[in-house]
Amino acid sequence: MTAFAARVLRTVRAQGVVSPGARLGVAVSGGPDSTALLLVMLELAPTLGVTVDCVIHVNHGLRGQVADDDEKSVEALSAACGVGFERVRVDVAAHARRHGCSVEAAGHRLRRQAFEAVGQARGLDAVATGHTLDDQAETILMRLIRGAAARGLRGMSPRRGLIIRPLLATPRRAVEAYLVARGVTARDDASNRDLTIPRNRIRHELLPLLEARFSPRIRESLGRMAAHVAVDDDEFLAQASAVTARFEAGEGAVSVPAGAVAAVTRPVRRRVAQAALAALGVPASAGRIERLEAAMAGSGGPSVTIGAITVSNHQGRMVVARAGGRNGPPRRGIVGSGAGGAELLPGQVARLGPWDVSADEAVVACAVRPAGEVAIDAEQVVLPLAVRARRPGDRLRPLGAAGRRKVQDIFVDRKVPRASRDTTPIVVDALGRIVWVAGHVVAHDARVTATTTRMLLLTLRPAGGAV
Repeated sequence: MTAFAARVLRTVRAQGVVSPGARLGVAVSGGPDSTALLLVMLELAPTLGVTVDCVIHVNHGLRGQVADDDEKSVEALSAACGVGFERVRVDVAAHARRHGCSVEAAGHRLRRQAFEAVGQARGLDAVATGHTLDDQAETILMRLIRGAAARGLRGMSPRRGLIIRPLLATPRRAVEAYLVARGVTARDDASNRDLTIPRNRIRHELLPLLEARFSPRIRESLGRMAAHVAVDDDEFLAQASAVTARFEAGEGAVSVPAGAVAAVTRPVRRRVAQAALAALGVPASAGRIERLEAAMAGSGGPSVTIGAITVSNHQGRMVVARAGGRNGPPRRGIVGSGAGGAELLPGQVARLGPWDVSADEAVVACAVRPAGEVAIDAEQVVLPLAVRARRPGDRLRPLGAAGRRKVQDIFVDRKVPRASRDTTPIVVDALGRIVWVAGHVVAHDARVTATTTRMLLLTLRPAGGAV
């Protein structure tokens, strides 16, 4: 085993991001980082007891023939390594125009959706990306410059949903040395030298300056800081979850026992405030979080108005409400199910045969829910959701399960009557991934975790029943 592989192995084991028997995809752009990632994961696969199932290459449609050449190069590399190849072509520029975001943000979003889609189709347990220690340092500096709160300084996580980052503790110089030692030449992306892109200015100007004038190990220092912040943030989130588990949501309002809010420290209360804003669908800016936290702490009197939000203490419960908030979740009508299923957005109810399925934004982490209700991580699914009947070959990874299972087998195990199986609602996201077999199992990748900040509550009721 090479020294580089041994270093990555230590990181992967310390992170605990993969388990023996896992099927992995590797995201490869053709650049040095992702090329090295593919080679080292193939080197480590026998030791880790995992299978590198495929290479995933996303063509962003931005660089014409150069991008097509990158795609061909990665396909050839995959073939040489004896690994399956999945190409995904997206139009990043069109997405950026349509959604009013930067090309960089559009690319990030579409890549993530591509990884999720391929992961679903091939039954992958994880998709590895080539983010290095240098990328982590750049991310932290970008967030510092933009005035991020402490939570933003935890940087990228070793695992986020389906995505894992085995090289996150490895500097780019070690990656480059590994490729030289193996006699491998990677593709060069000229856009990485475009200094109109903020990250590139940090990479080529700010980090070298900090390294030369202040600390030759600035990247390692920032990486250590991110790891320490992550430990603290996880603890704060766990404490906040104990409070948000006691949230009660209504139409345009969420409430929690005032004593539970008063009993926690200010950092925990900030996270509770952020969760309350997420439950109400209100953008959680740093200023709004700070003002809401102060109001929750009792600063400003029994009733405080923060823009369109009102905070009040009513009969021992802290109530955070939007203007005009009442007692039940907002509804935009019941959508009937057609051949392709019924679209389901937050605030809607979709009907399939004798059942209604509703979706509501809510903060319900760690709450005990009846069988007809589940909470999912809203950031792990792509909206809109849809409700449909089962289809041949439907599969998902049930919560806590080691691998994917057929919906048919779940019905058999749970003794669901044959007559009821075709009318049991299946909730899927916009990529076609099963999120919930209503009333039975929720998908593992959509589960609520300690790092979840935005949730959806899915509820199953008899058609026409009280909502």
